[in-house]
Amino acid sequence: MVRDVTEHHTPWNQSSSTTIDVQQPFAPSLLAETARPTPYDAPGAAGGPDLYINAERFRETFCADAPVDLAQIMGAAQRPLAAAALAEKATEAGWKQIPSWYQVARHDNAINPEAQRFMAKRMGSTIDEIDSSHTAFISHFHQPRQRHRFVVPAAVIGQRCAANPPAAQARPPHQIALIAPDLEFRTLG
Repeated sequence: MVRDVTEHHTPWNQSSSTTIDVQQPFAPSLLAETARPTPYDAPGAAGGPDLYINAERFRETFCADAPVDLAQIMGAAQRPLAAAALAEKATEAGWKQIPSWYQVARHDNAINPEAQRFMAKRMGSTIDEIDSSHTAFISHFHQPRQRHRFVVPAAVIGQRCAANPPAAQARPPHQIALIAPDLEFRTLG
């Protein structure tokens, strides 16, 4: 059951929330079931193991709409996530100062799409939705119109911010946040 996430005193409505805080009110994704810890601490992390996606369920969890051969390569080459990163508090919320665009992947098994919608709304993002897994920009590379419809307006706003000094004072010049599940967070500029 999804808890009410509109109460202002809850940690997932604050910029200092953790990944766990933000996703807690929503049904767990398949990733919660298929992530496997390493038997050793993650090098350079605050403590705890790295997490990998179980190889047998990698495609289903991460890139269900990607071709099987590509998913196999992605699974073999996956970068781990330090488990500690899930509980680390954000120190700053760039989305409070930088315009953002968020692409919700409706069939994402790694991050619950409802959690994505909540995060996007909280950030005041321009939201686009796509019928895709977590890796929309990879599995839908053959649909340039869909990508351009999402990316080009963000780039145009970024250029306007760079050309407008008052706007540049309010946010870093020509920077915008482009967030899509498979891109995670990138600042363009």
